[in-house]
Amino acid sequence: FNFSLVDLLPADAESAVLMDRMLSERELSANAAVVAAPSLHEARVLAAELRNKPTVFSVIDPGMFLPAQQPARLERLGVLATALDRPADPRPAVPIPDAVRALENEIEGMTDLAMQRRPEILPPLEDALDKVADVSEQAEDPEVVAGLQRFAAALHAAAVDAKARVAATVDAGPIAPQDLPEPLRRRFISEAGRYAVYAVPQQSMWDRAALGAFIEDIREVAPDATGFPETFYENAGVIQRGFLRASIYAAIAVLVLLGTDFRRRRDVLIAVMPVGLGVIWMVGSMQIFGVSYNLANIVGLPLIIGVGIDNGVHLMHRFRESGSMVEAMTHTGTAVALSSLTTMFGFGALALSSHRGLSSMGIMMLLGVGACLLMATTALPAALALIERAEARLRPR
Repeated sequence: FNFSLVDLLPADAESAVLMDRMLSERELSANAAVVAAPSLHEARVLAAELRNKPTVFSVIDPGMFLPAQQPARLERLGVLATALDRPADPRPAVPIPDAVRALENEIEGMTDLAMQRRPEILPPLEDALDKVADVSEQAEDPEVVAGLQRFAAALHAAAVDAKARVAATVDAGPIAPQDLPEPLRRRFISEAGRYAVYAVPQQSMWDRAALGAFIEDIREVAPDATGFPETFYENAGVIQRGFLRASIYAAIAVLVLLGTDFRRRRDVLIAVMPVGLGVIWMVGSMQIFGVSYNLANIVGLPLIIGVGIDNGVHLMHRFRESGSMVEAMTHTGTAVALSSLTTMFGFGALALSSHRGLSSMGIMMLLGVGACLLMATTALPAALALIERAEARLRPR
């Protein structure tokens, strides 16, 4: 049974292509389970529990847009703002060439000491001295000096901007849920003040076993969860079970009606033989042609039982009237074949539909009705011939 809704749509439909992409790229998926929490704190707790579930790919909650522990963070920012407001160091900045030369002198002094006490560290010190010498030459280049000045100006501007941002953040105070942009408020906060948490499944939505495990994990955290995965899982199961039960009820109703009509168990079994064997052949043919049951073509199963039973009923009635298998097949068999062929062509036209759900239903009906007709013109005449021979041996000579 194929539960995929994408596989029901036309293969080249833009909606099918985009839906398939959203399902394959989980970060784009809109098919998420939804859990409601009465407060922001409980929403964060639910989100943390959901993230620990192995069947959950990602969790999106309002806490992602509202910083946690805001009072403590604002207090630390206040300390930083106070530090940034302190007056600058009055000491004049040392020019870059002078600073490089001072560093070079320090390294030379360290080299002299190393020669006397630690000769093993001379190589790295000499290497560093060579690099400082290169920097010293470059530091006197006018272009380098201009570049350093531009860097210092940009660094100063960034520091001023950071100071202003920190001060504005401290003055604004904590960010409340009502401060979120309108689209985020509509998505995460209800008019009643409840908060929504979204959980995206790890596996495909159309894998029923994986989806069931995902829903079980979600219900362990929040029994009242909702969302498309929840409703799709339940509704798809209801559809599947409903049509299977409908097929069983149809078969029971057919047997009751035939029992009332023929009043002989043997005749009832022979009349239902074409549809019984036909359904078996249909299932095998679907496997051969790669056609699976889905949420569109499952309606065809009770239809095939209702349509396919006509063949056996009409042929059995004719046989009981004439007592001859040849006469039954010659006269009634032609009508049965024409009736089944028109039904096959009528439903088979759906196989040409670009909608893959309707197309699969057309193929299924074509295979099912065709298999019932095949059994009615092969297996049923053989059974009638056996009955005819048995009755002939019992007649007095």
